Amino acid sequence: MLVVSIRPEHTTRQLTYYRWRLGHDELIRLYSVAAEGFAPDDIVVSTVRNSTRYSRRSLDELVTALDASAMAGALRTWENLAFEAGESTNARHIALAIDGGRLTLVVEGEDATWVFGQTARLEMLLAAARGDSRPEGPSRRDRGSLIALWVAVTPVLTLGLGGLIGWLIAAHCIWVVWRQFIRGRAAHLHATEPLPPYGVRQRLAMAGWYDVLTLALSAVAILVAALK
Repeated sequence: MLVVSIRPEHTTRQLTYYRWRLGHDELIRLYSVAAEGFAPDDIVVSTVRNSTRYSRRSLDELVTALDASAMAGALRTWENLAFEAGESTNARHIALAIDGGRLTLVVEGEDATWVFGQTARLEMLLAAARGDSRPEGPSRRDRGSLIALWVAVTPVLTLGLGGLIGWLIAAHCIWVVWRQFIRGRAAHLHATEPLPPYGVRQRLAMAGWYDVLTLALSAVAILVAALK
């Protein structure tokens, strides 16, 4: 007769972030909280480089291992990173994976209080790292269509309507582009070094020509509206 064991109640919390800024110091703090209560042998930090997975017990050990490897390319530029801590009894488990412009956090265990508590603590750290769980903006094709519409309509509305209304329309265009397009690509992973500055110059450096064009035309529309 087959006997199937019954697992105790299991609580799982999963969060997905599409935008964040994580440098070496932020990752160390994040992993320190996630590793609380786990033995060192229960923790694995890993990254995949050229189809080869490197795994160590800490982020610093992983950075050292990759620096000492014979891999080609910029060894200080990482595109993916995974942290996992779990007990052999499966009573508690935490996984944090960064890959393909997406950060996924999974916290699960038999103790619901621990699951919700650890999730809240990690959420606070991710919020401090400008973590944003809202889905990414429209595709590049959709962006092109929207920007073409804005480019065609904004000057007309600005010149045809009162100065205040035109100014508000143009300002709204700038805000949407800045927040949705430029900020929407702000997923930064710097596992080996501190975060670089993130001011206007850095945002514009990430922007595509269509973002810059729309910002410029909207700025011109605001100027025209102000001079009317």
